[in-house]
Amino acid sequence: MNPPELNPLEILGAVVLVLLALGWRLSWLATRLDRAHARTERTWAVLDAALVRRAQRSIEAATAPEIDPASTLLVCDAAVGALEADRRDTREAAESTLSQVLAAAALPGLDRAVENVTIARRIHNDAVATARALRRRRTVALFRLSGHASEPDPFEMADLPSAPAPAASIDPSTGRQPSPSVQEGPRLERWNRPAR
Repeated sequence: MNPPELNPLEILGAVVLVLLALGWRLSWLATRLDRAHARTERTWAVLDAALVRRAQRSIEAATAPEIDPASTLLVCDAAVGALEADRRDTREAAESTLSQVLAAAALPGLDRAVENVTIARRIHNDAVATARALRRRRTVALFRLSGHASEPDPFEMADLPSAPAPAASIDPSTGRQPSPSVQEGPRLERWNRPAR
C-alpha cells in the first residue's frame, strides 16, 4: 500500500493552521505579560499610598501630647525621611528605618496603617514575582514579547515585628487547644462583602 499523497492545498492548509495556532499562543502570552505588568503598576500605586498613609499617621501619633519628646523627634524624623525619599533604593531604606523606629517607639493607633502596608507589600511582591516568571519563559525571550518594558522590582523593606502570639489555653473538658475562629486575622473589607 502506498501512503496517501498530500496535495499542495492540504499542505498549505496545515501550515496556515499551525501559524494561526502559534500566533494565537503568542498573542495570548503577550496579553498575559502586559496584564502582569499593569498589575505590578497598580499594586505599586496601592503600596505607595499605604506607605504615605503610614508615614502621615506616624507623624500624627507621634505629635500627640502624651508621647515623650524624644520619641516624637525620632518618629517624625524617620517619617519625613520616608516621605521625602525620591529614588527606589533610598525609599526602601527610609521605610525600613521608619519601621524600626515605630517598633522601638510602640505608638498607639498605628496598627491598621502598619497592617495595610504589610498586606500591600506582599501583594505587590507577588505581582512582581508573577511578571518576572512570565518574562523568564523561553517563548517570551525568543519573540521579545516584553518589548521595552523594564523588569519590575520587588519592594524590600523591614516590616514591623508582629506582636507575640498569646499563650494558647487548654480547654479542660477536651484537653486540647480551642480551634481558631474563622474571623481572626486581618479583615479585608473588599473581599469579605457578600456577592451580588
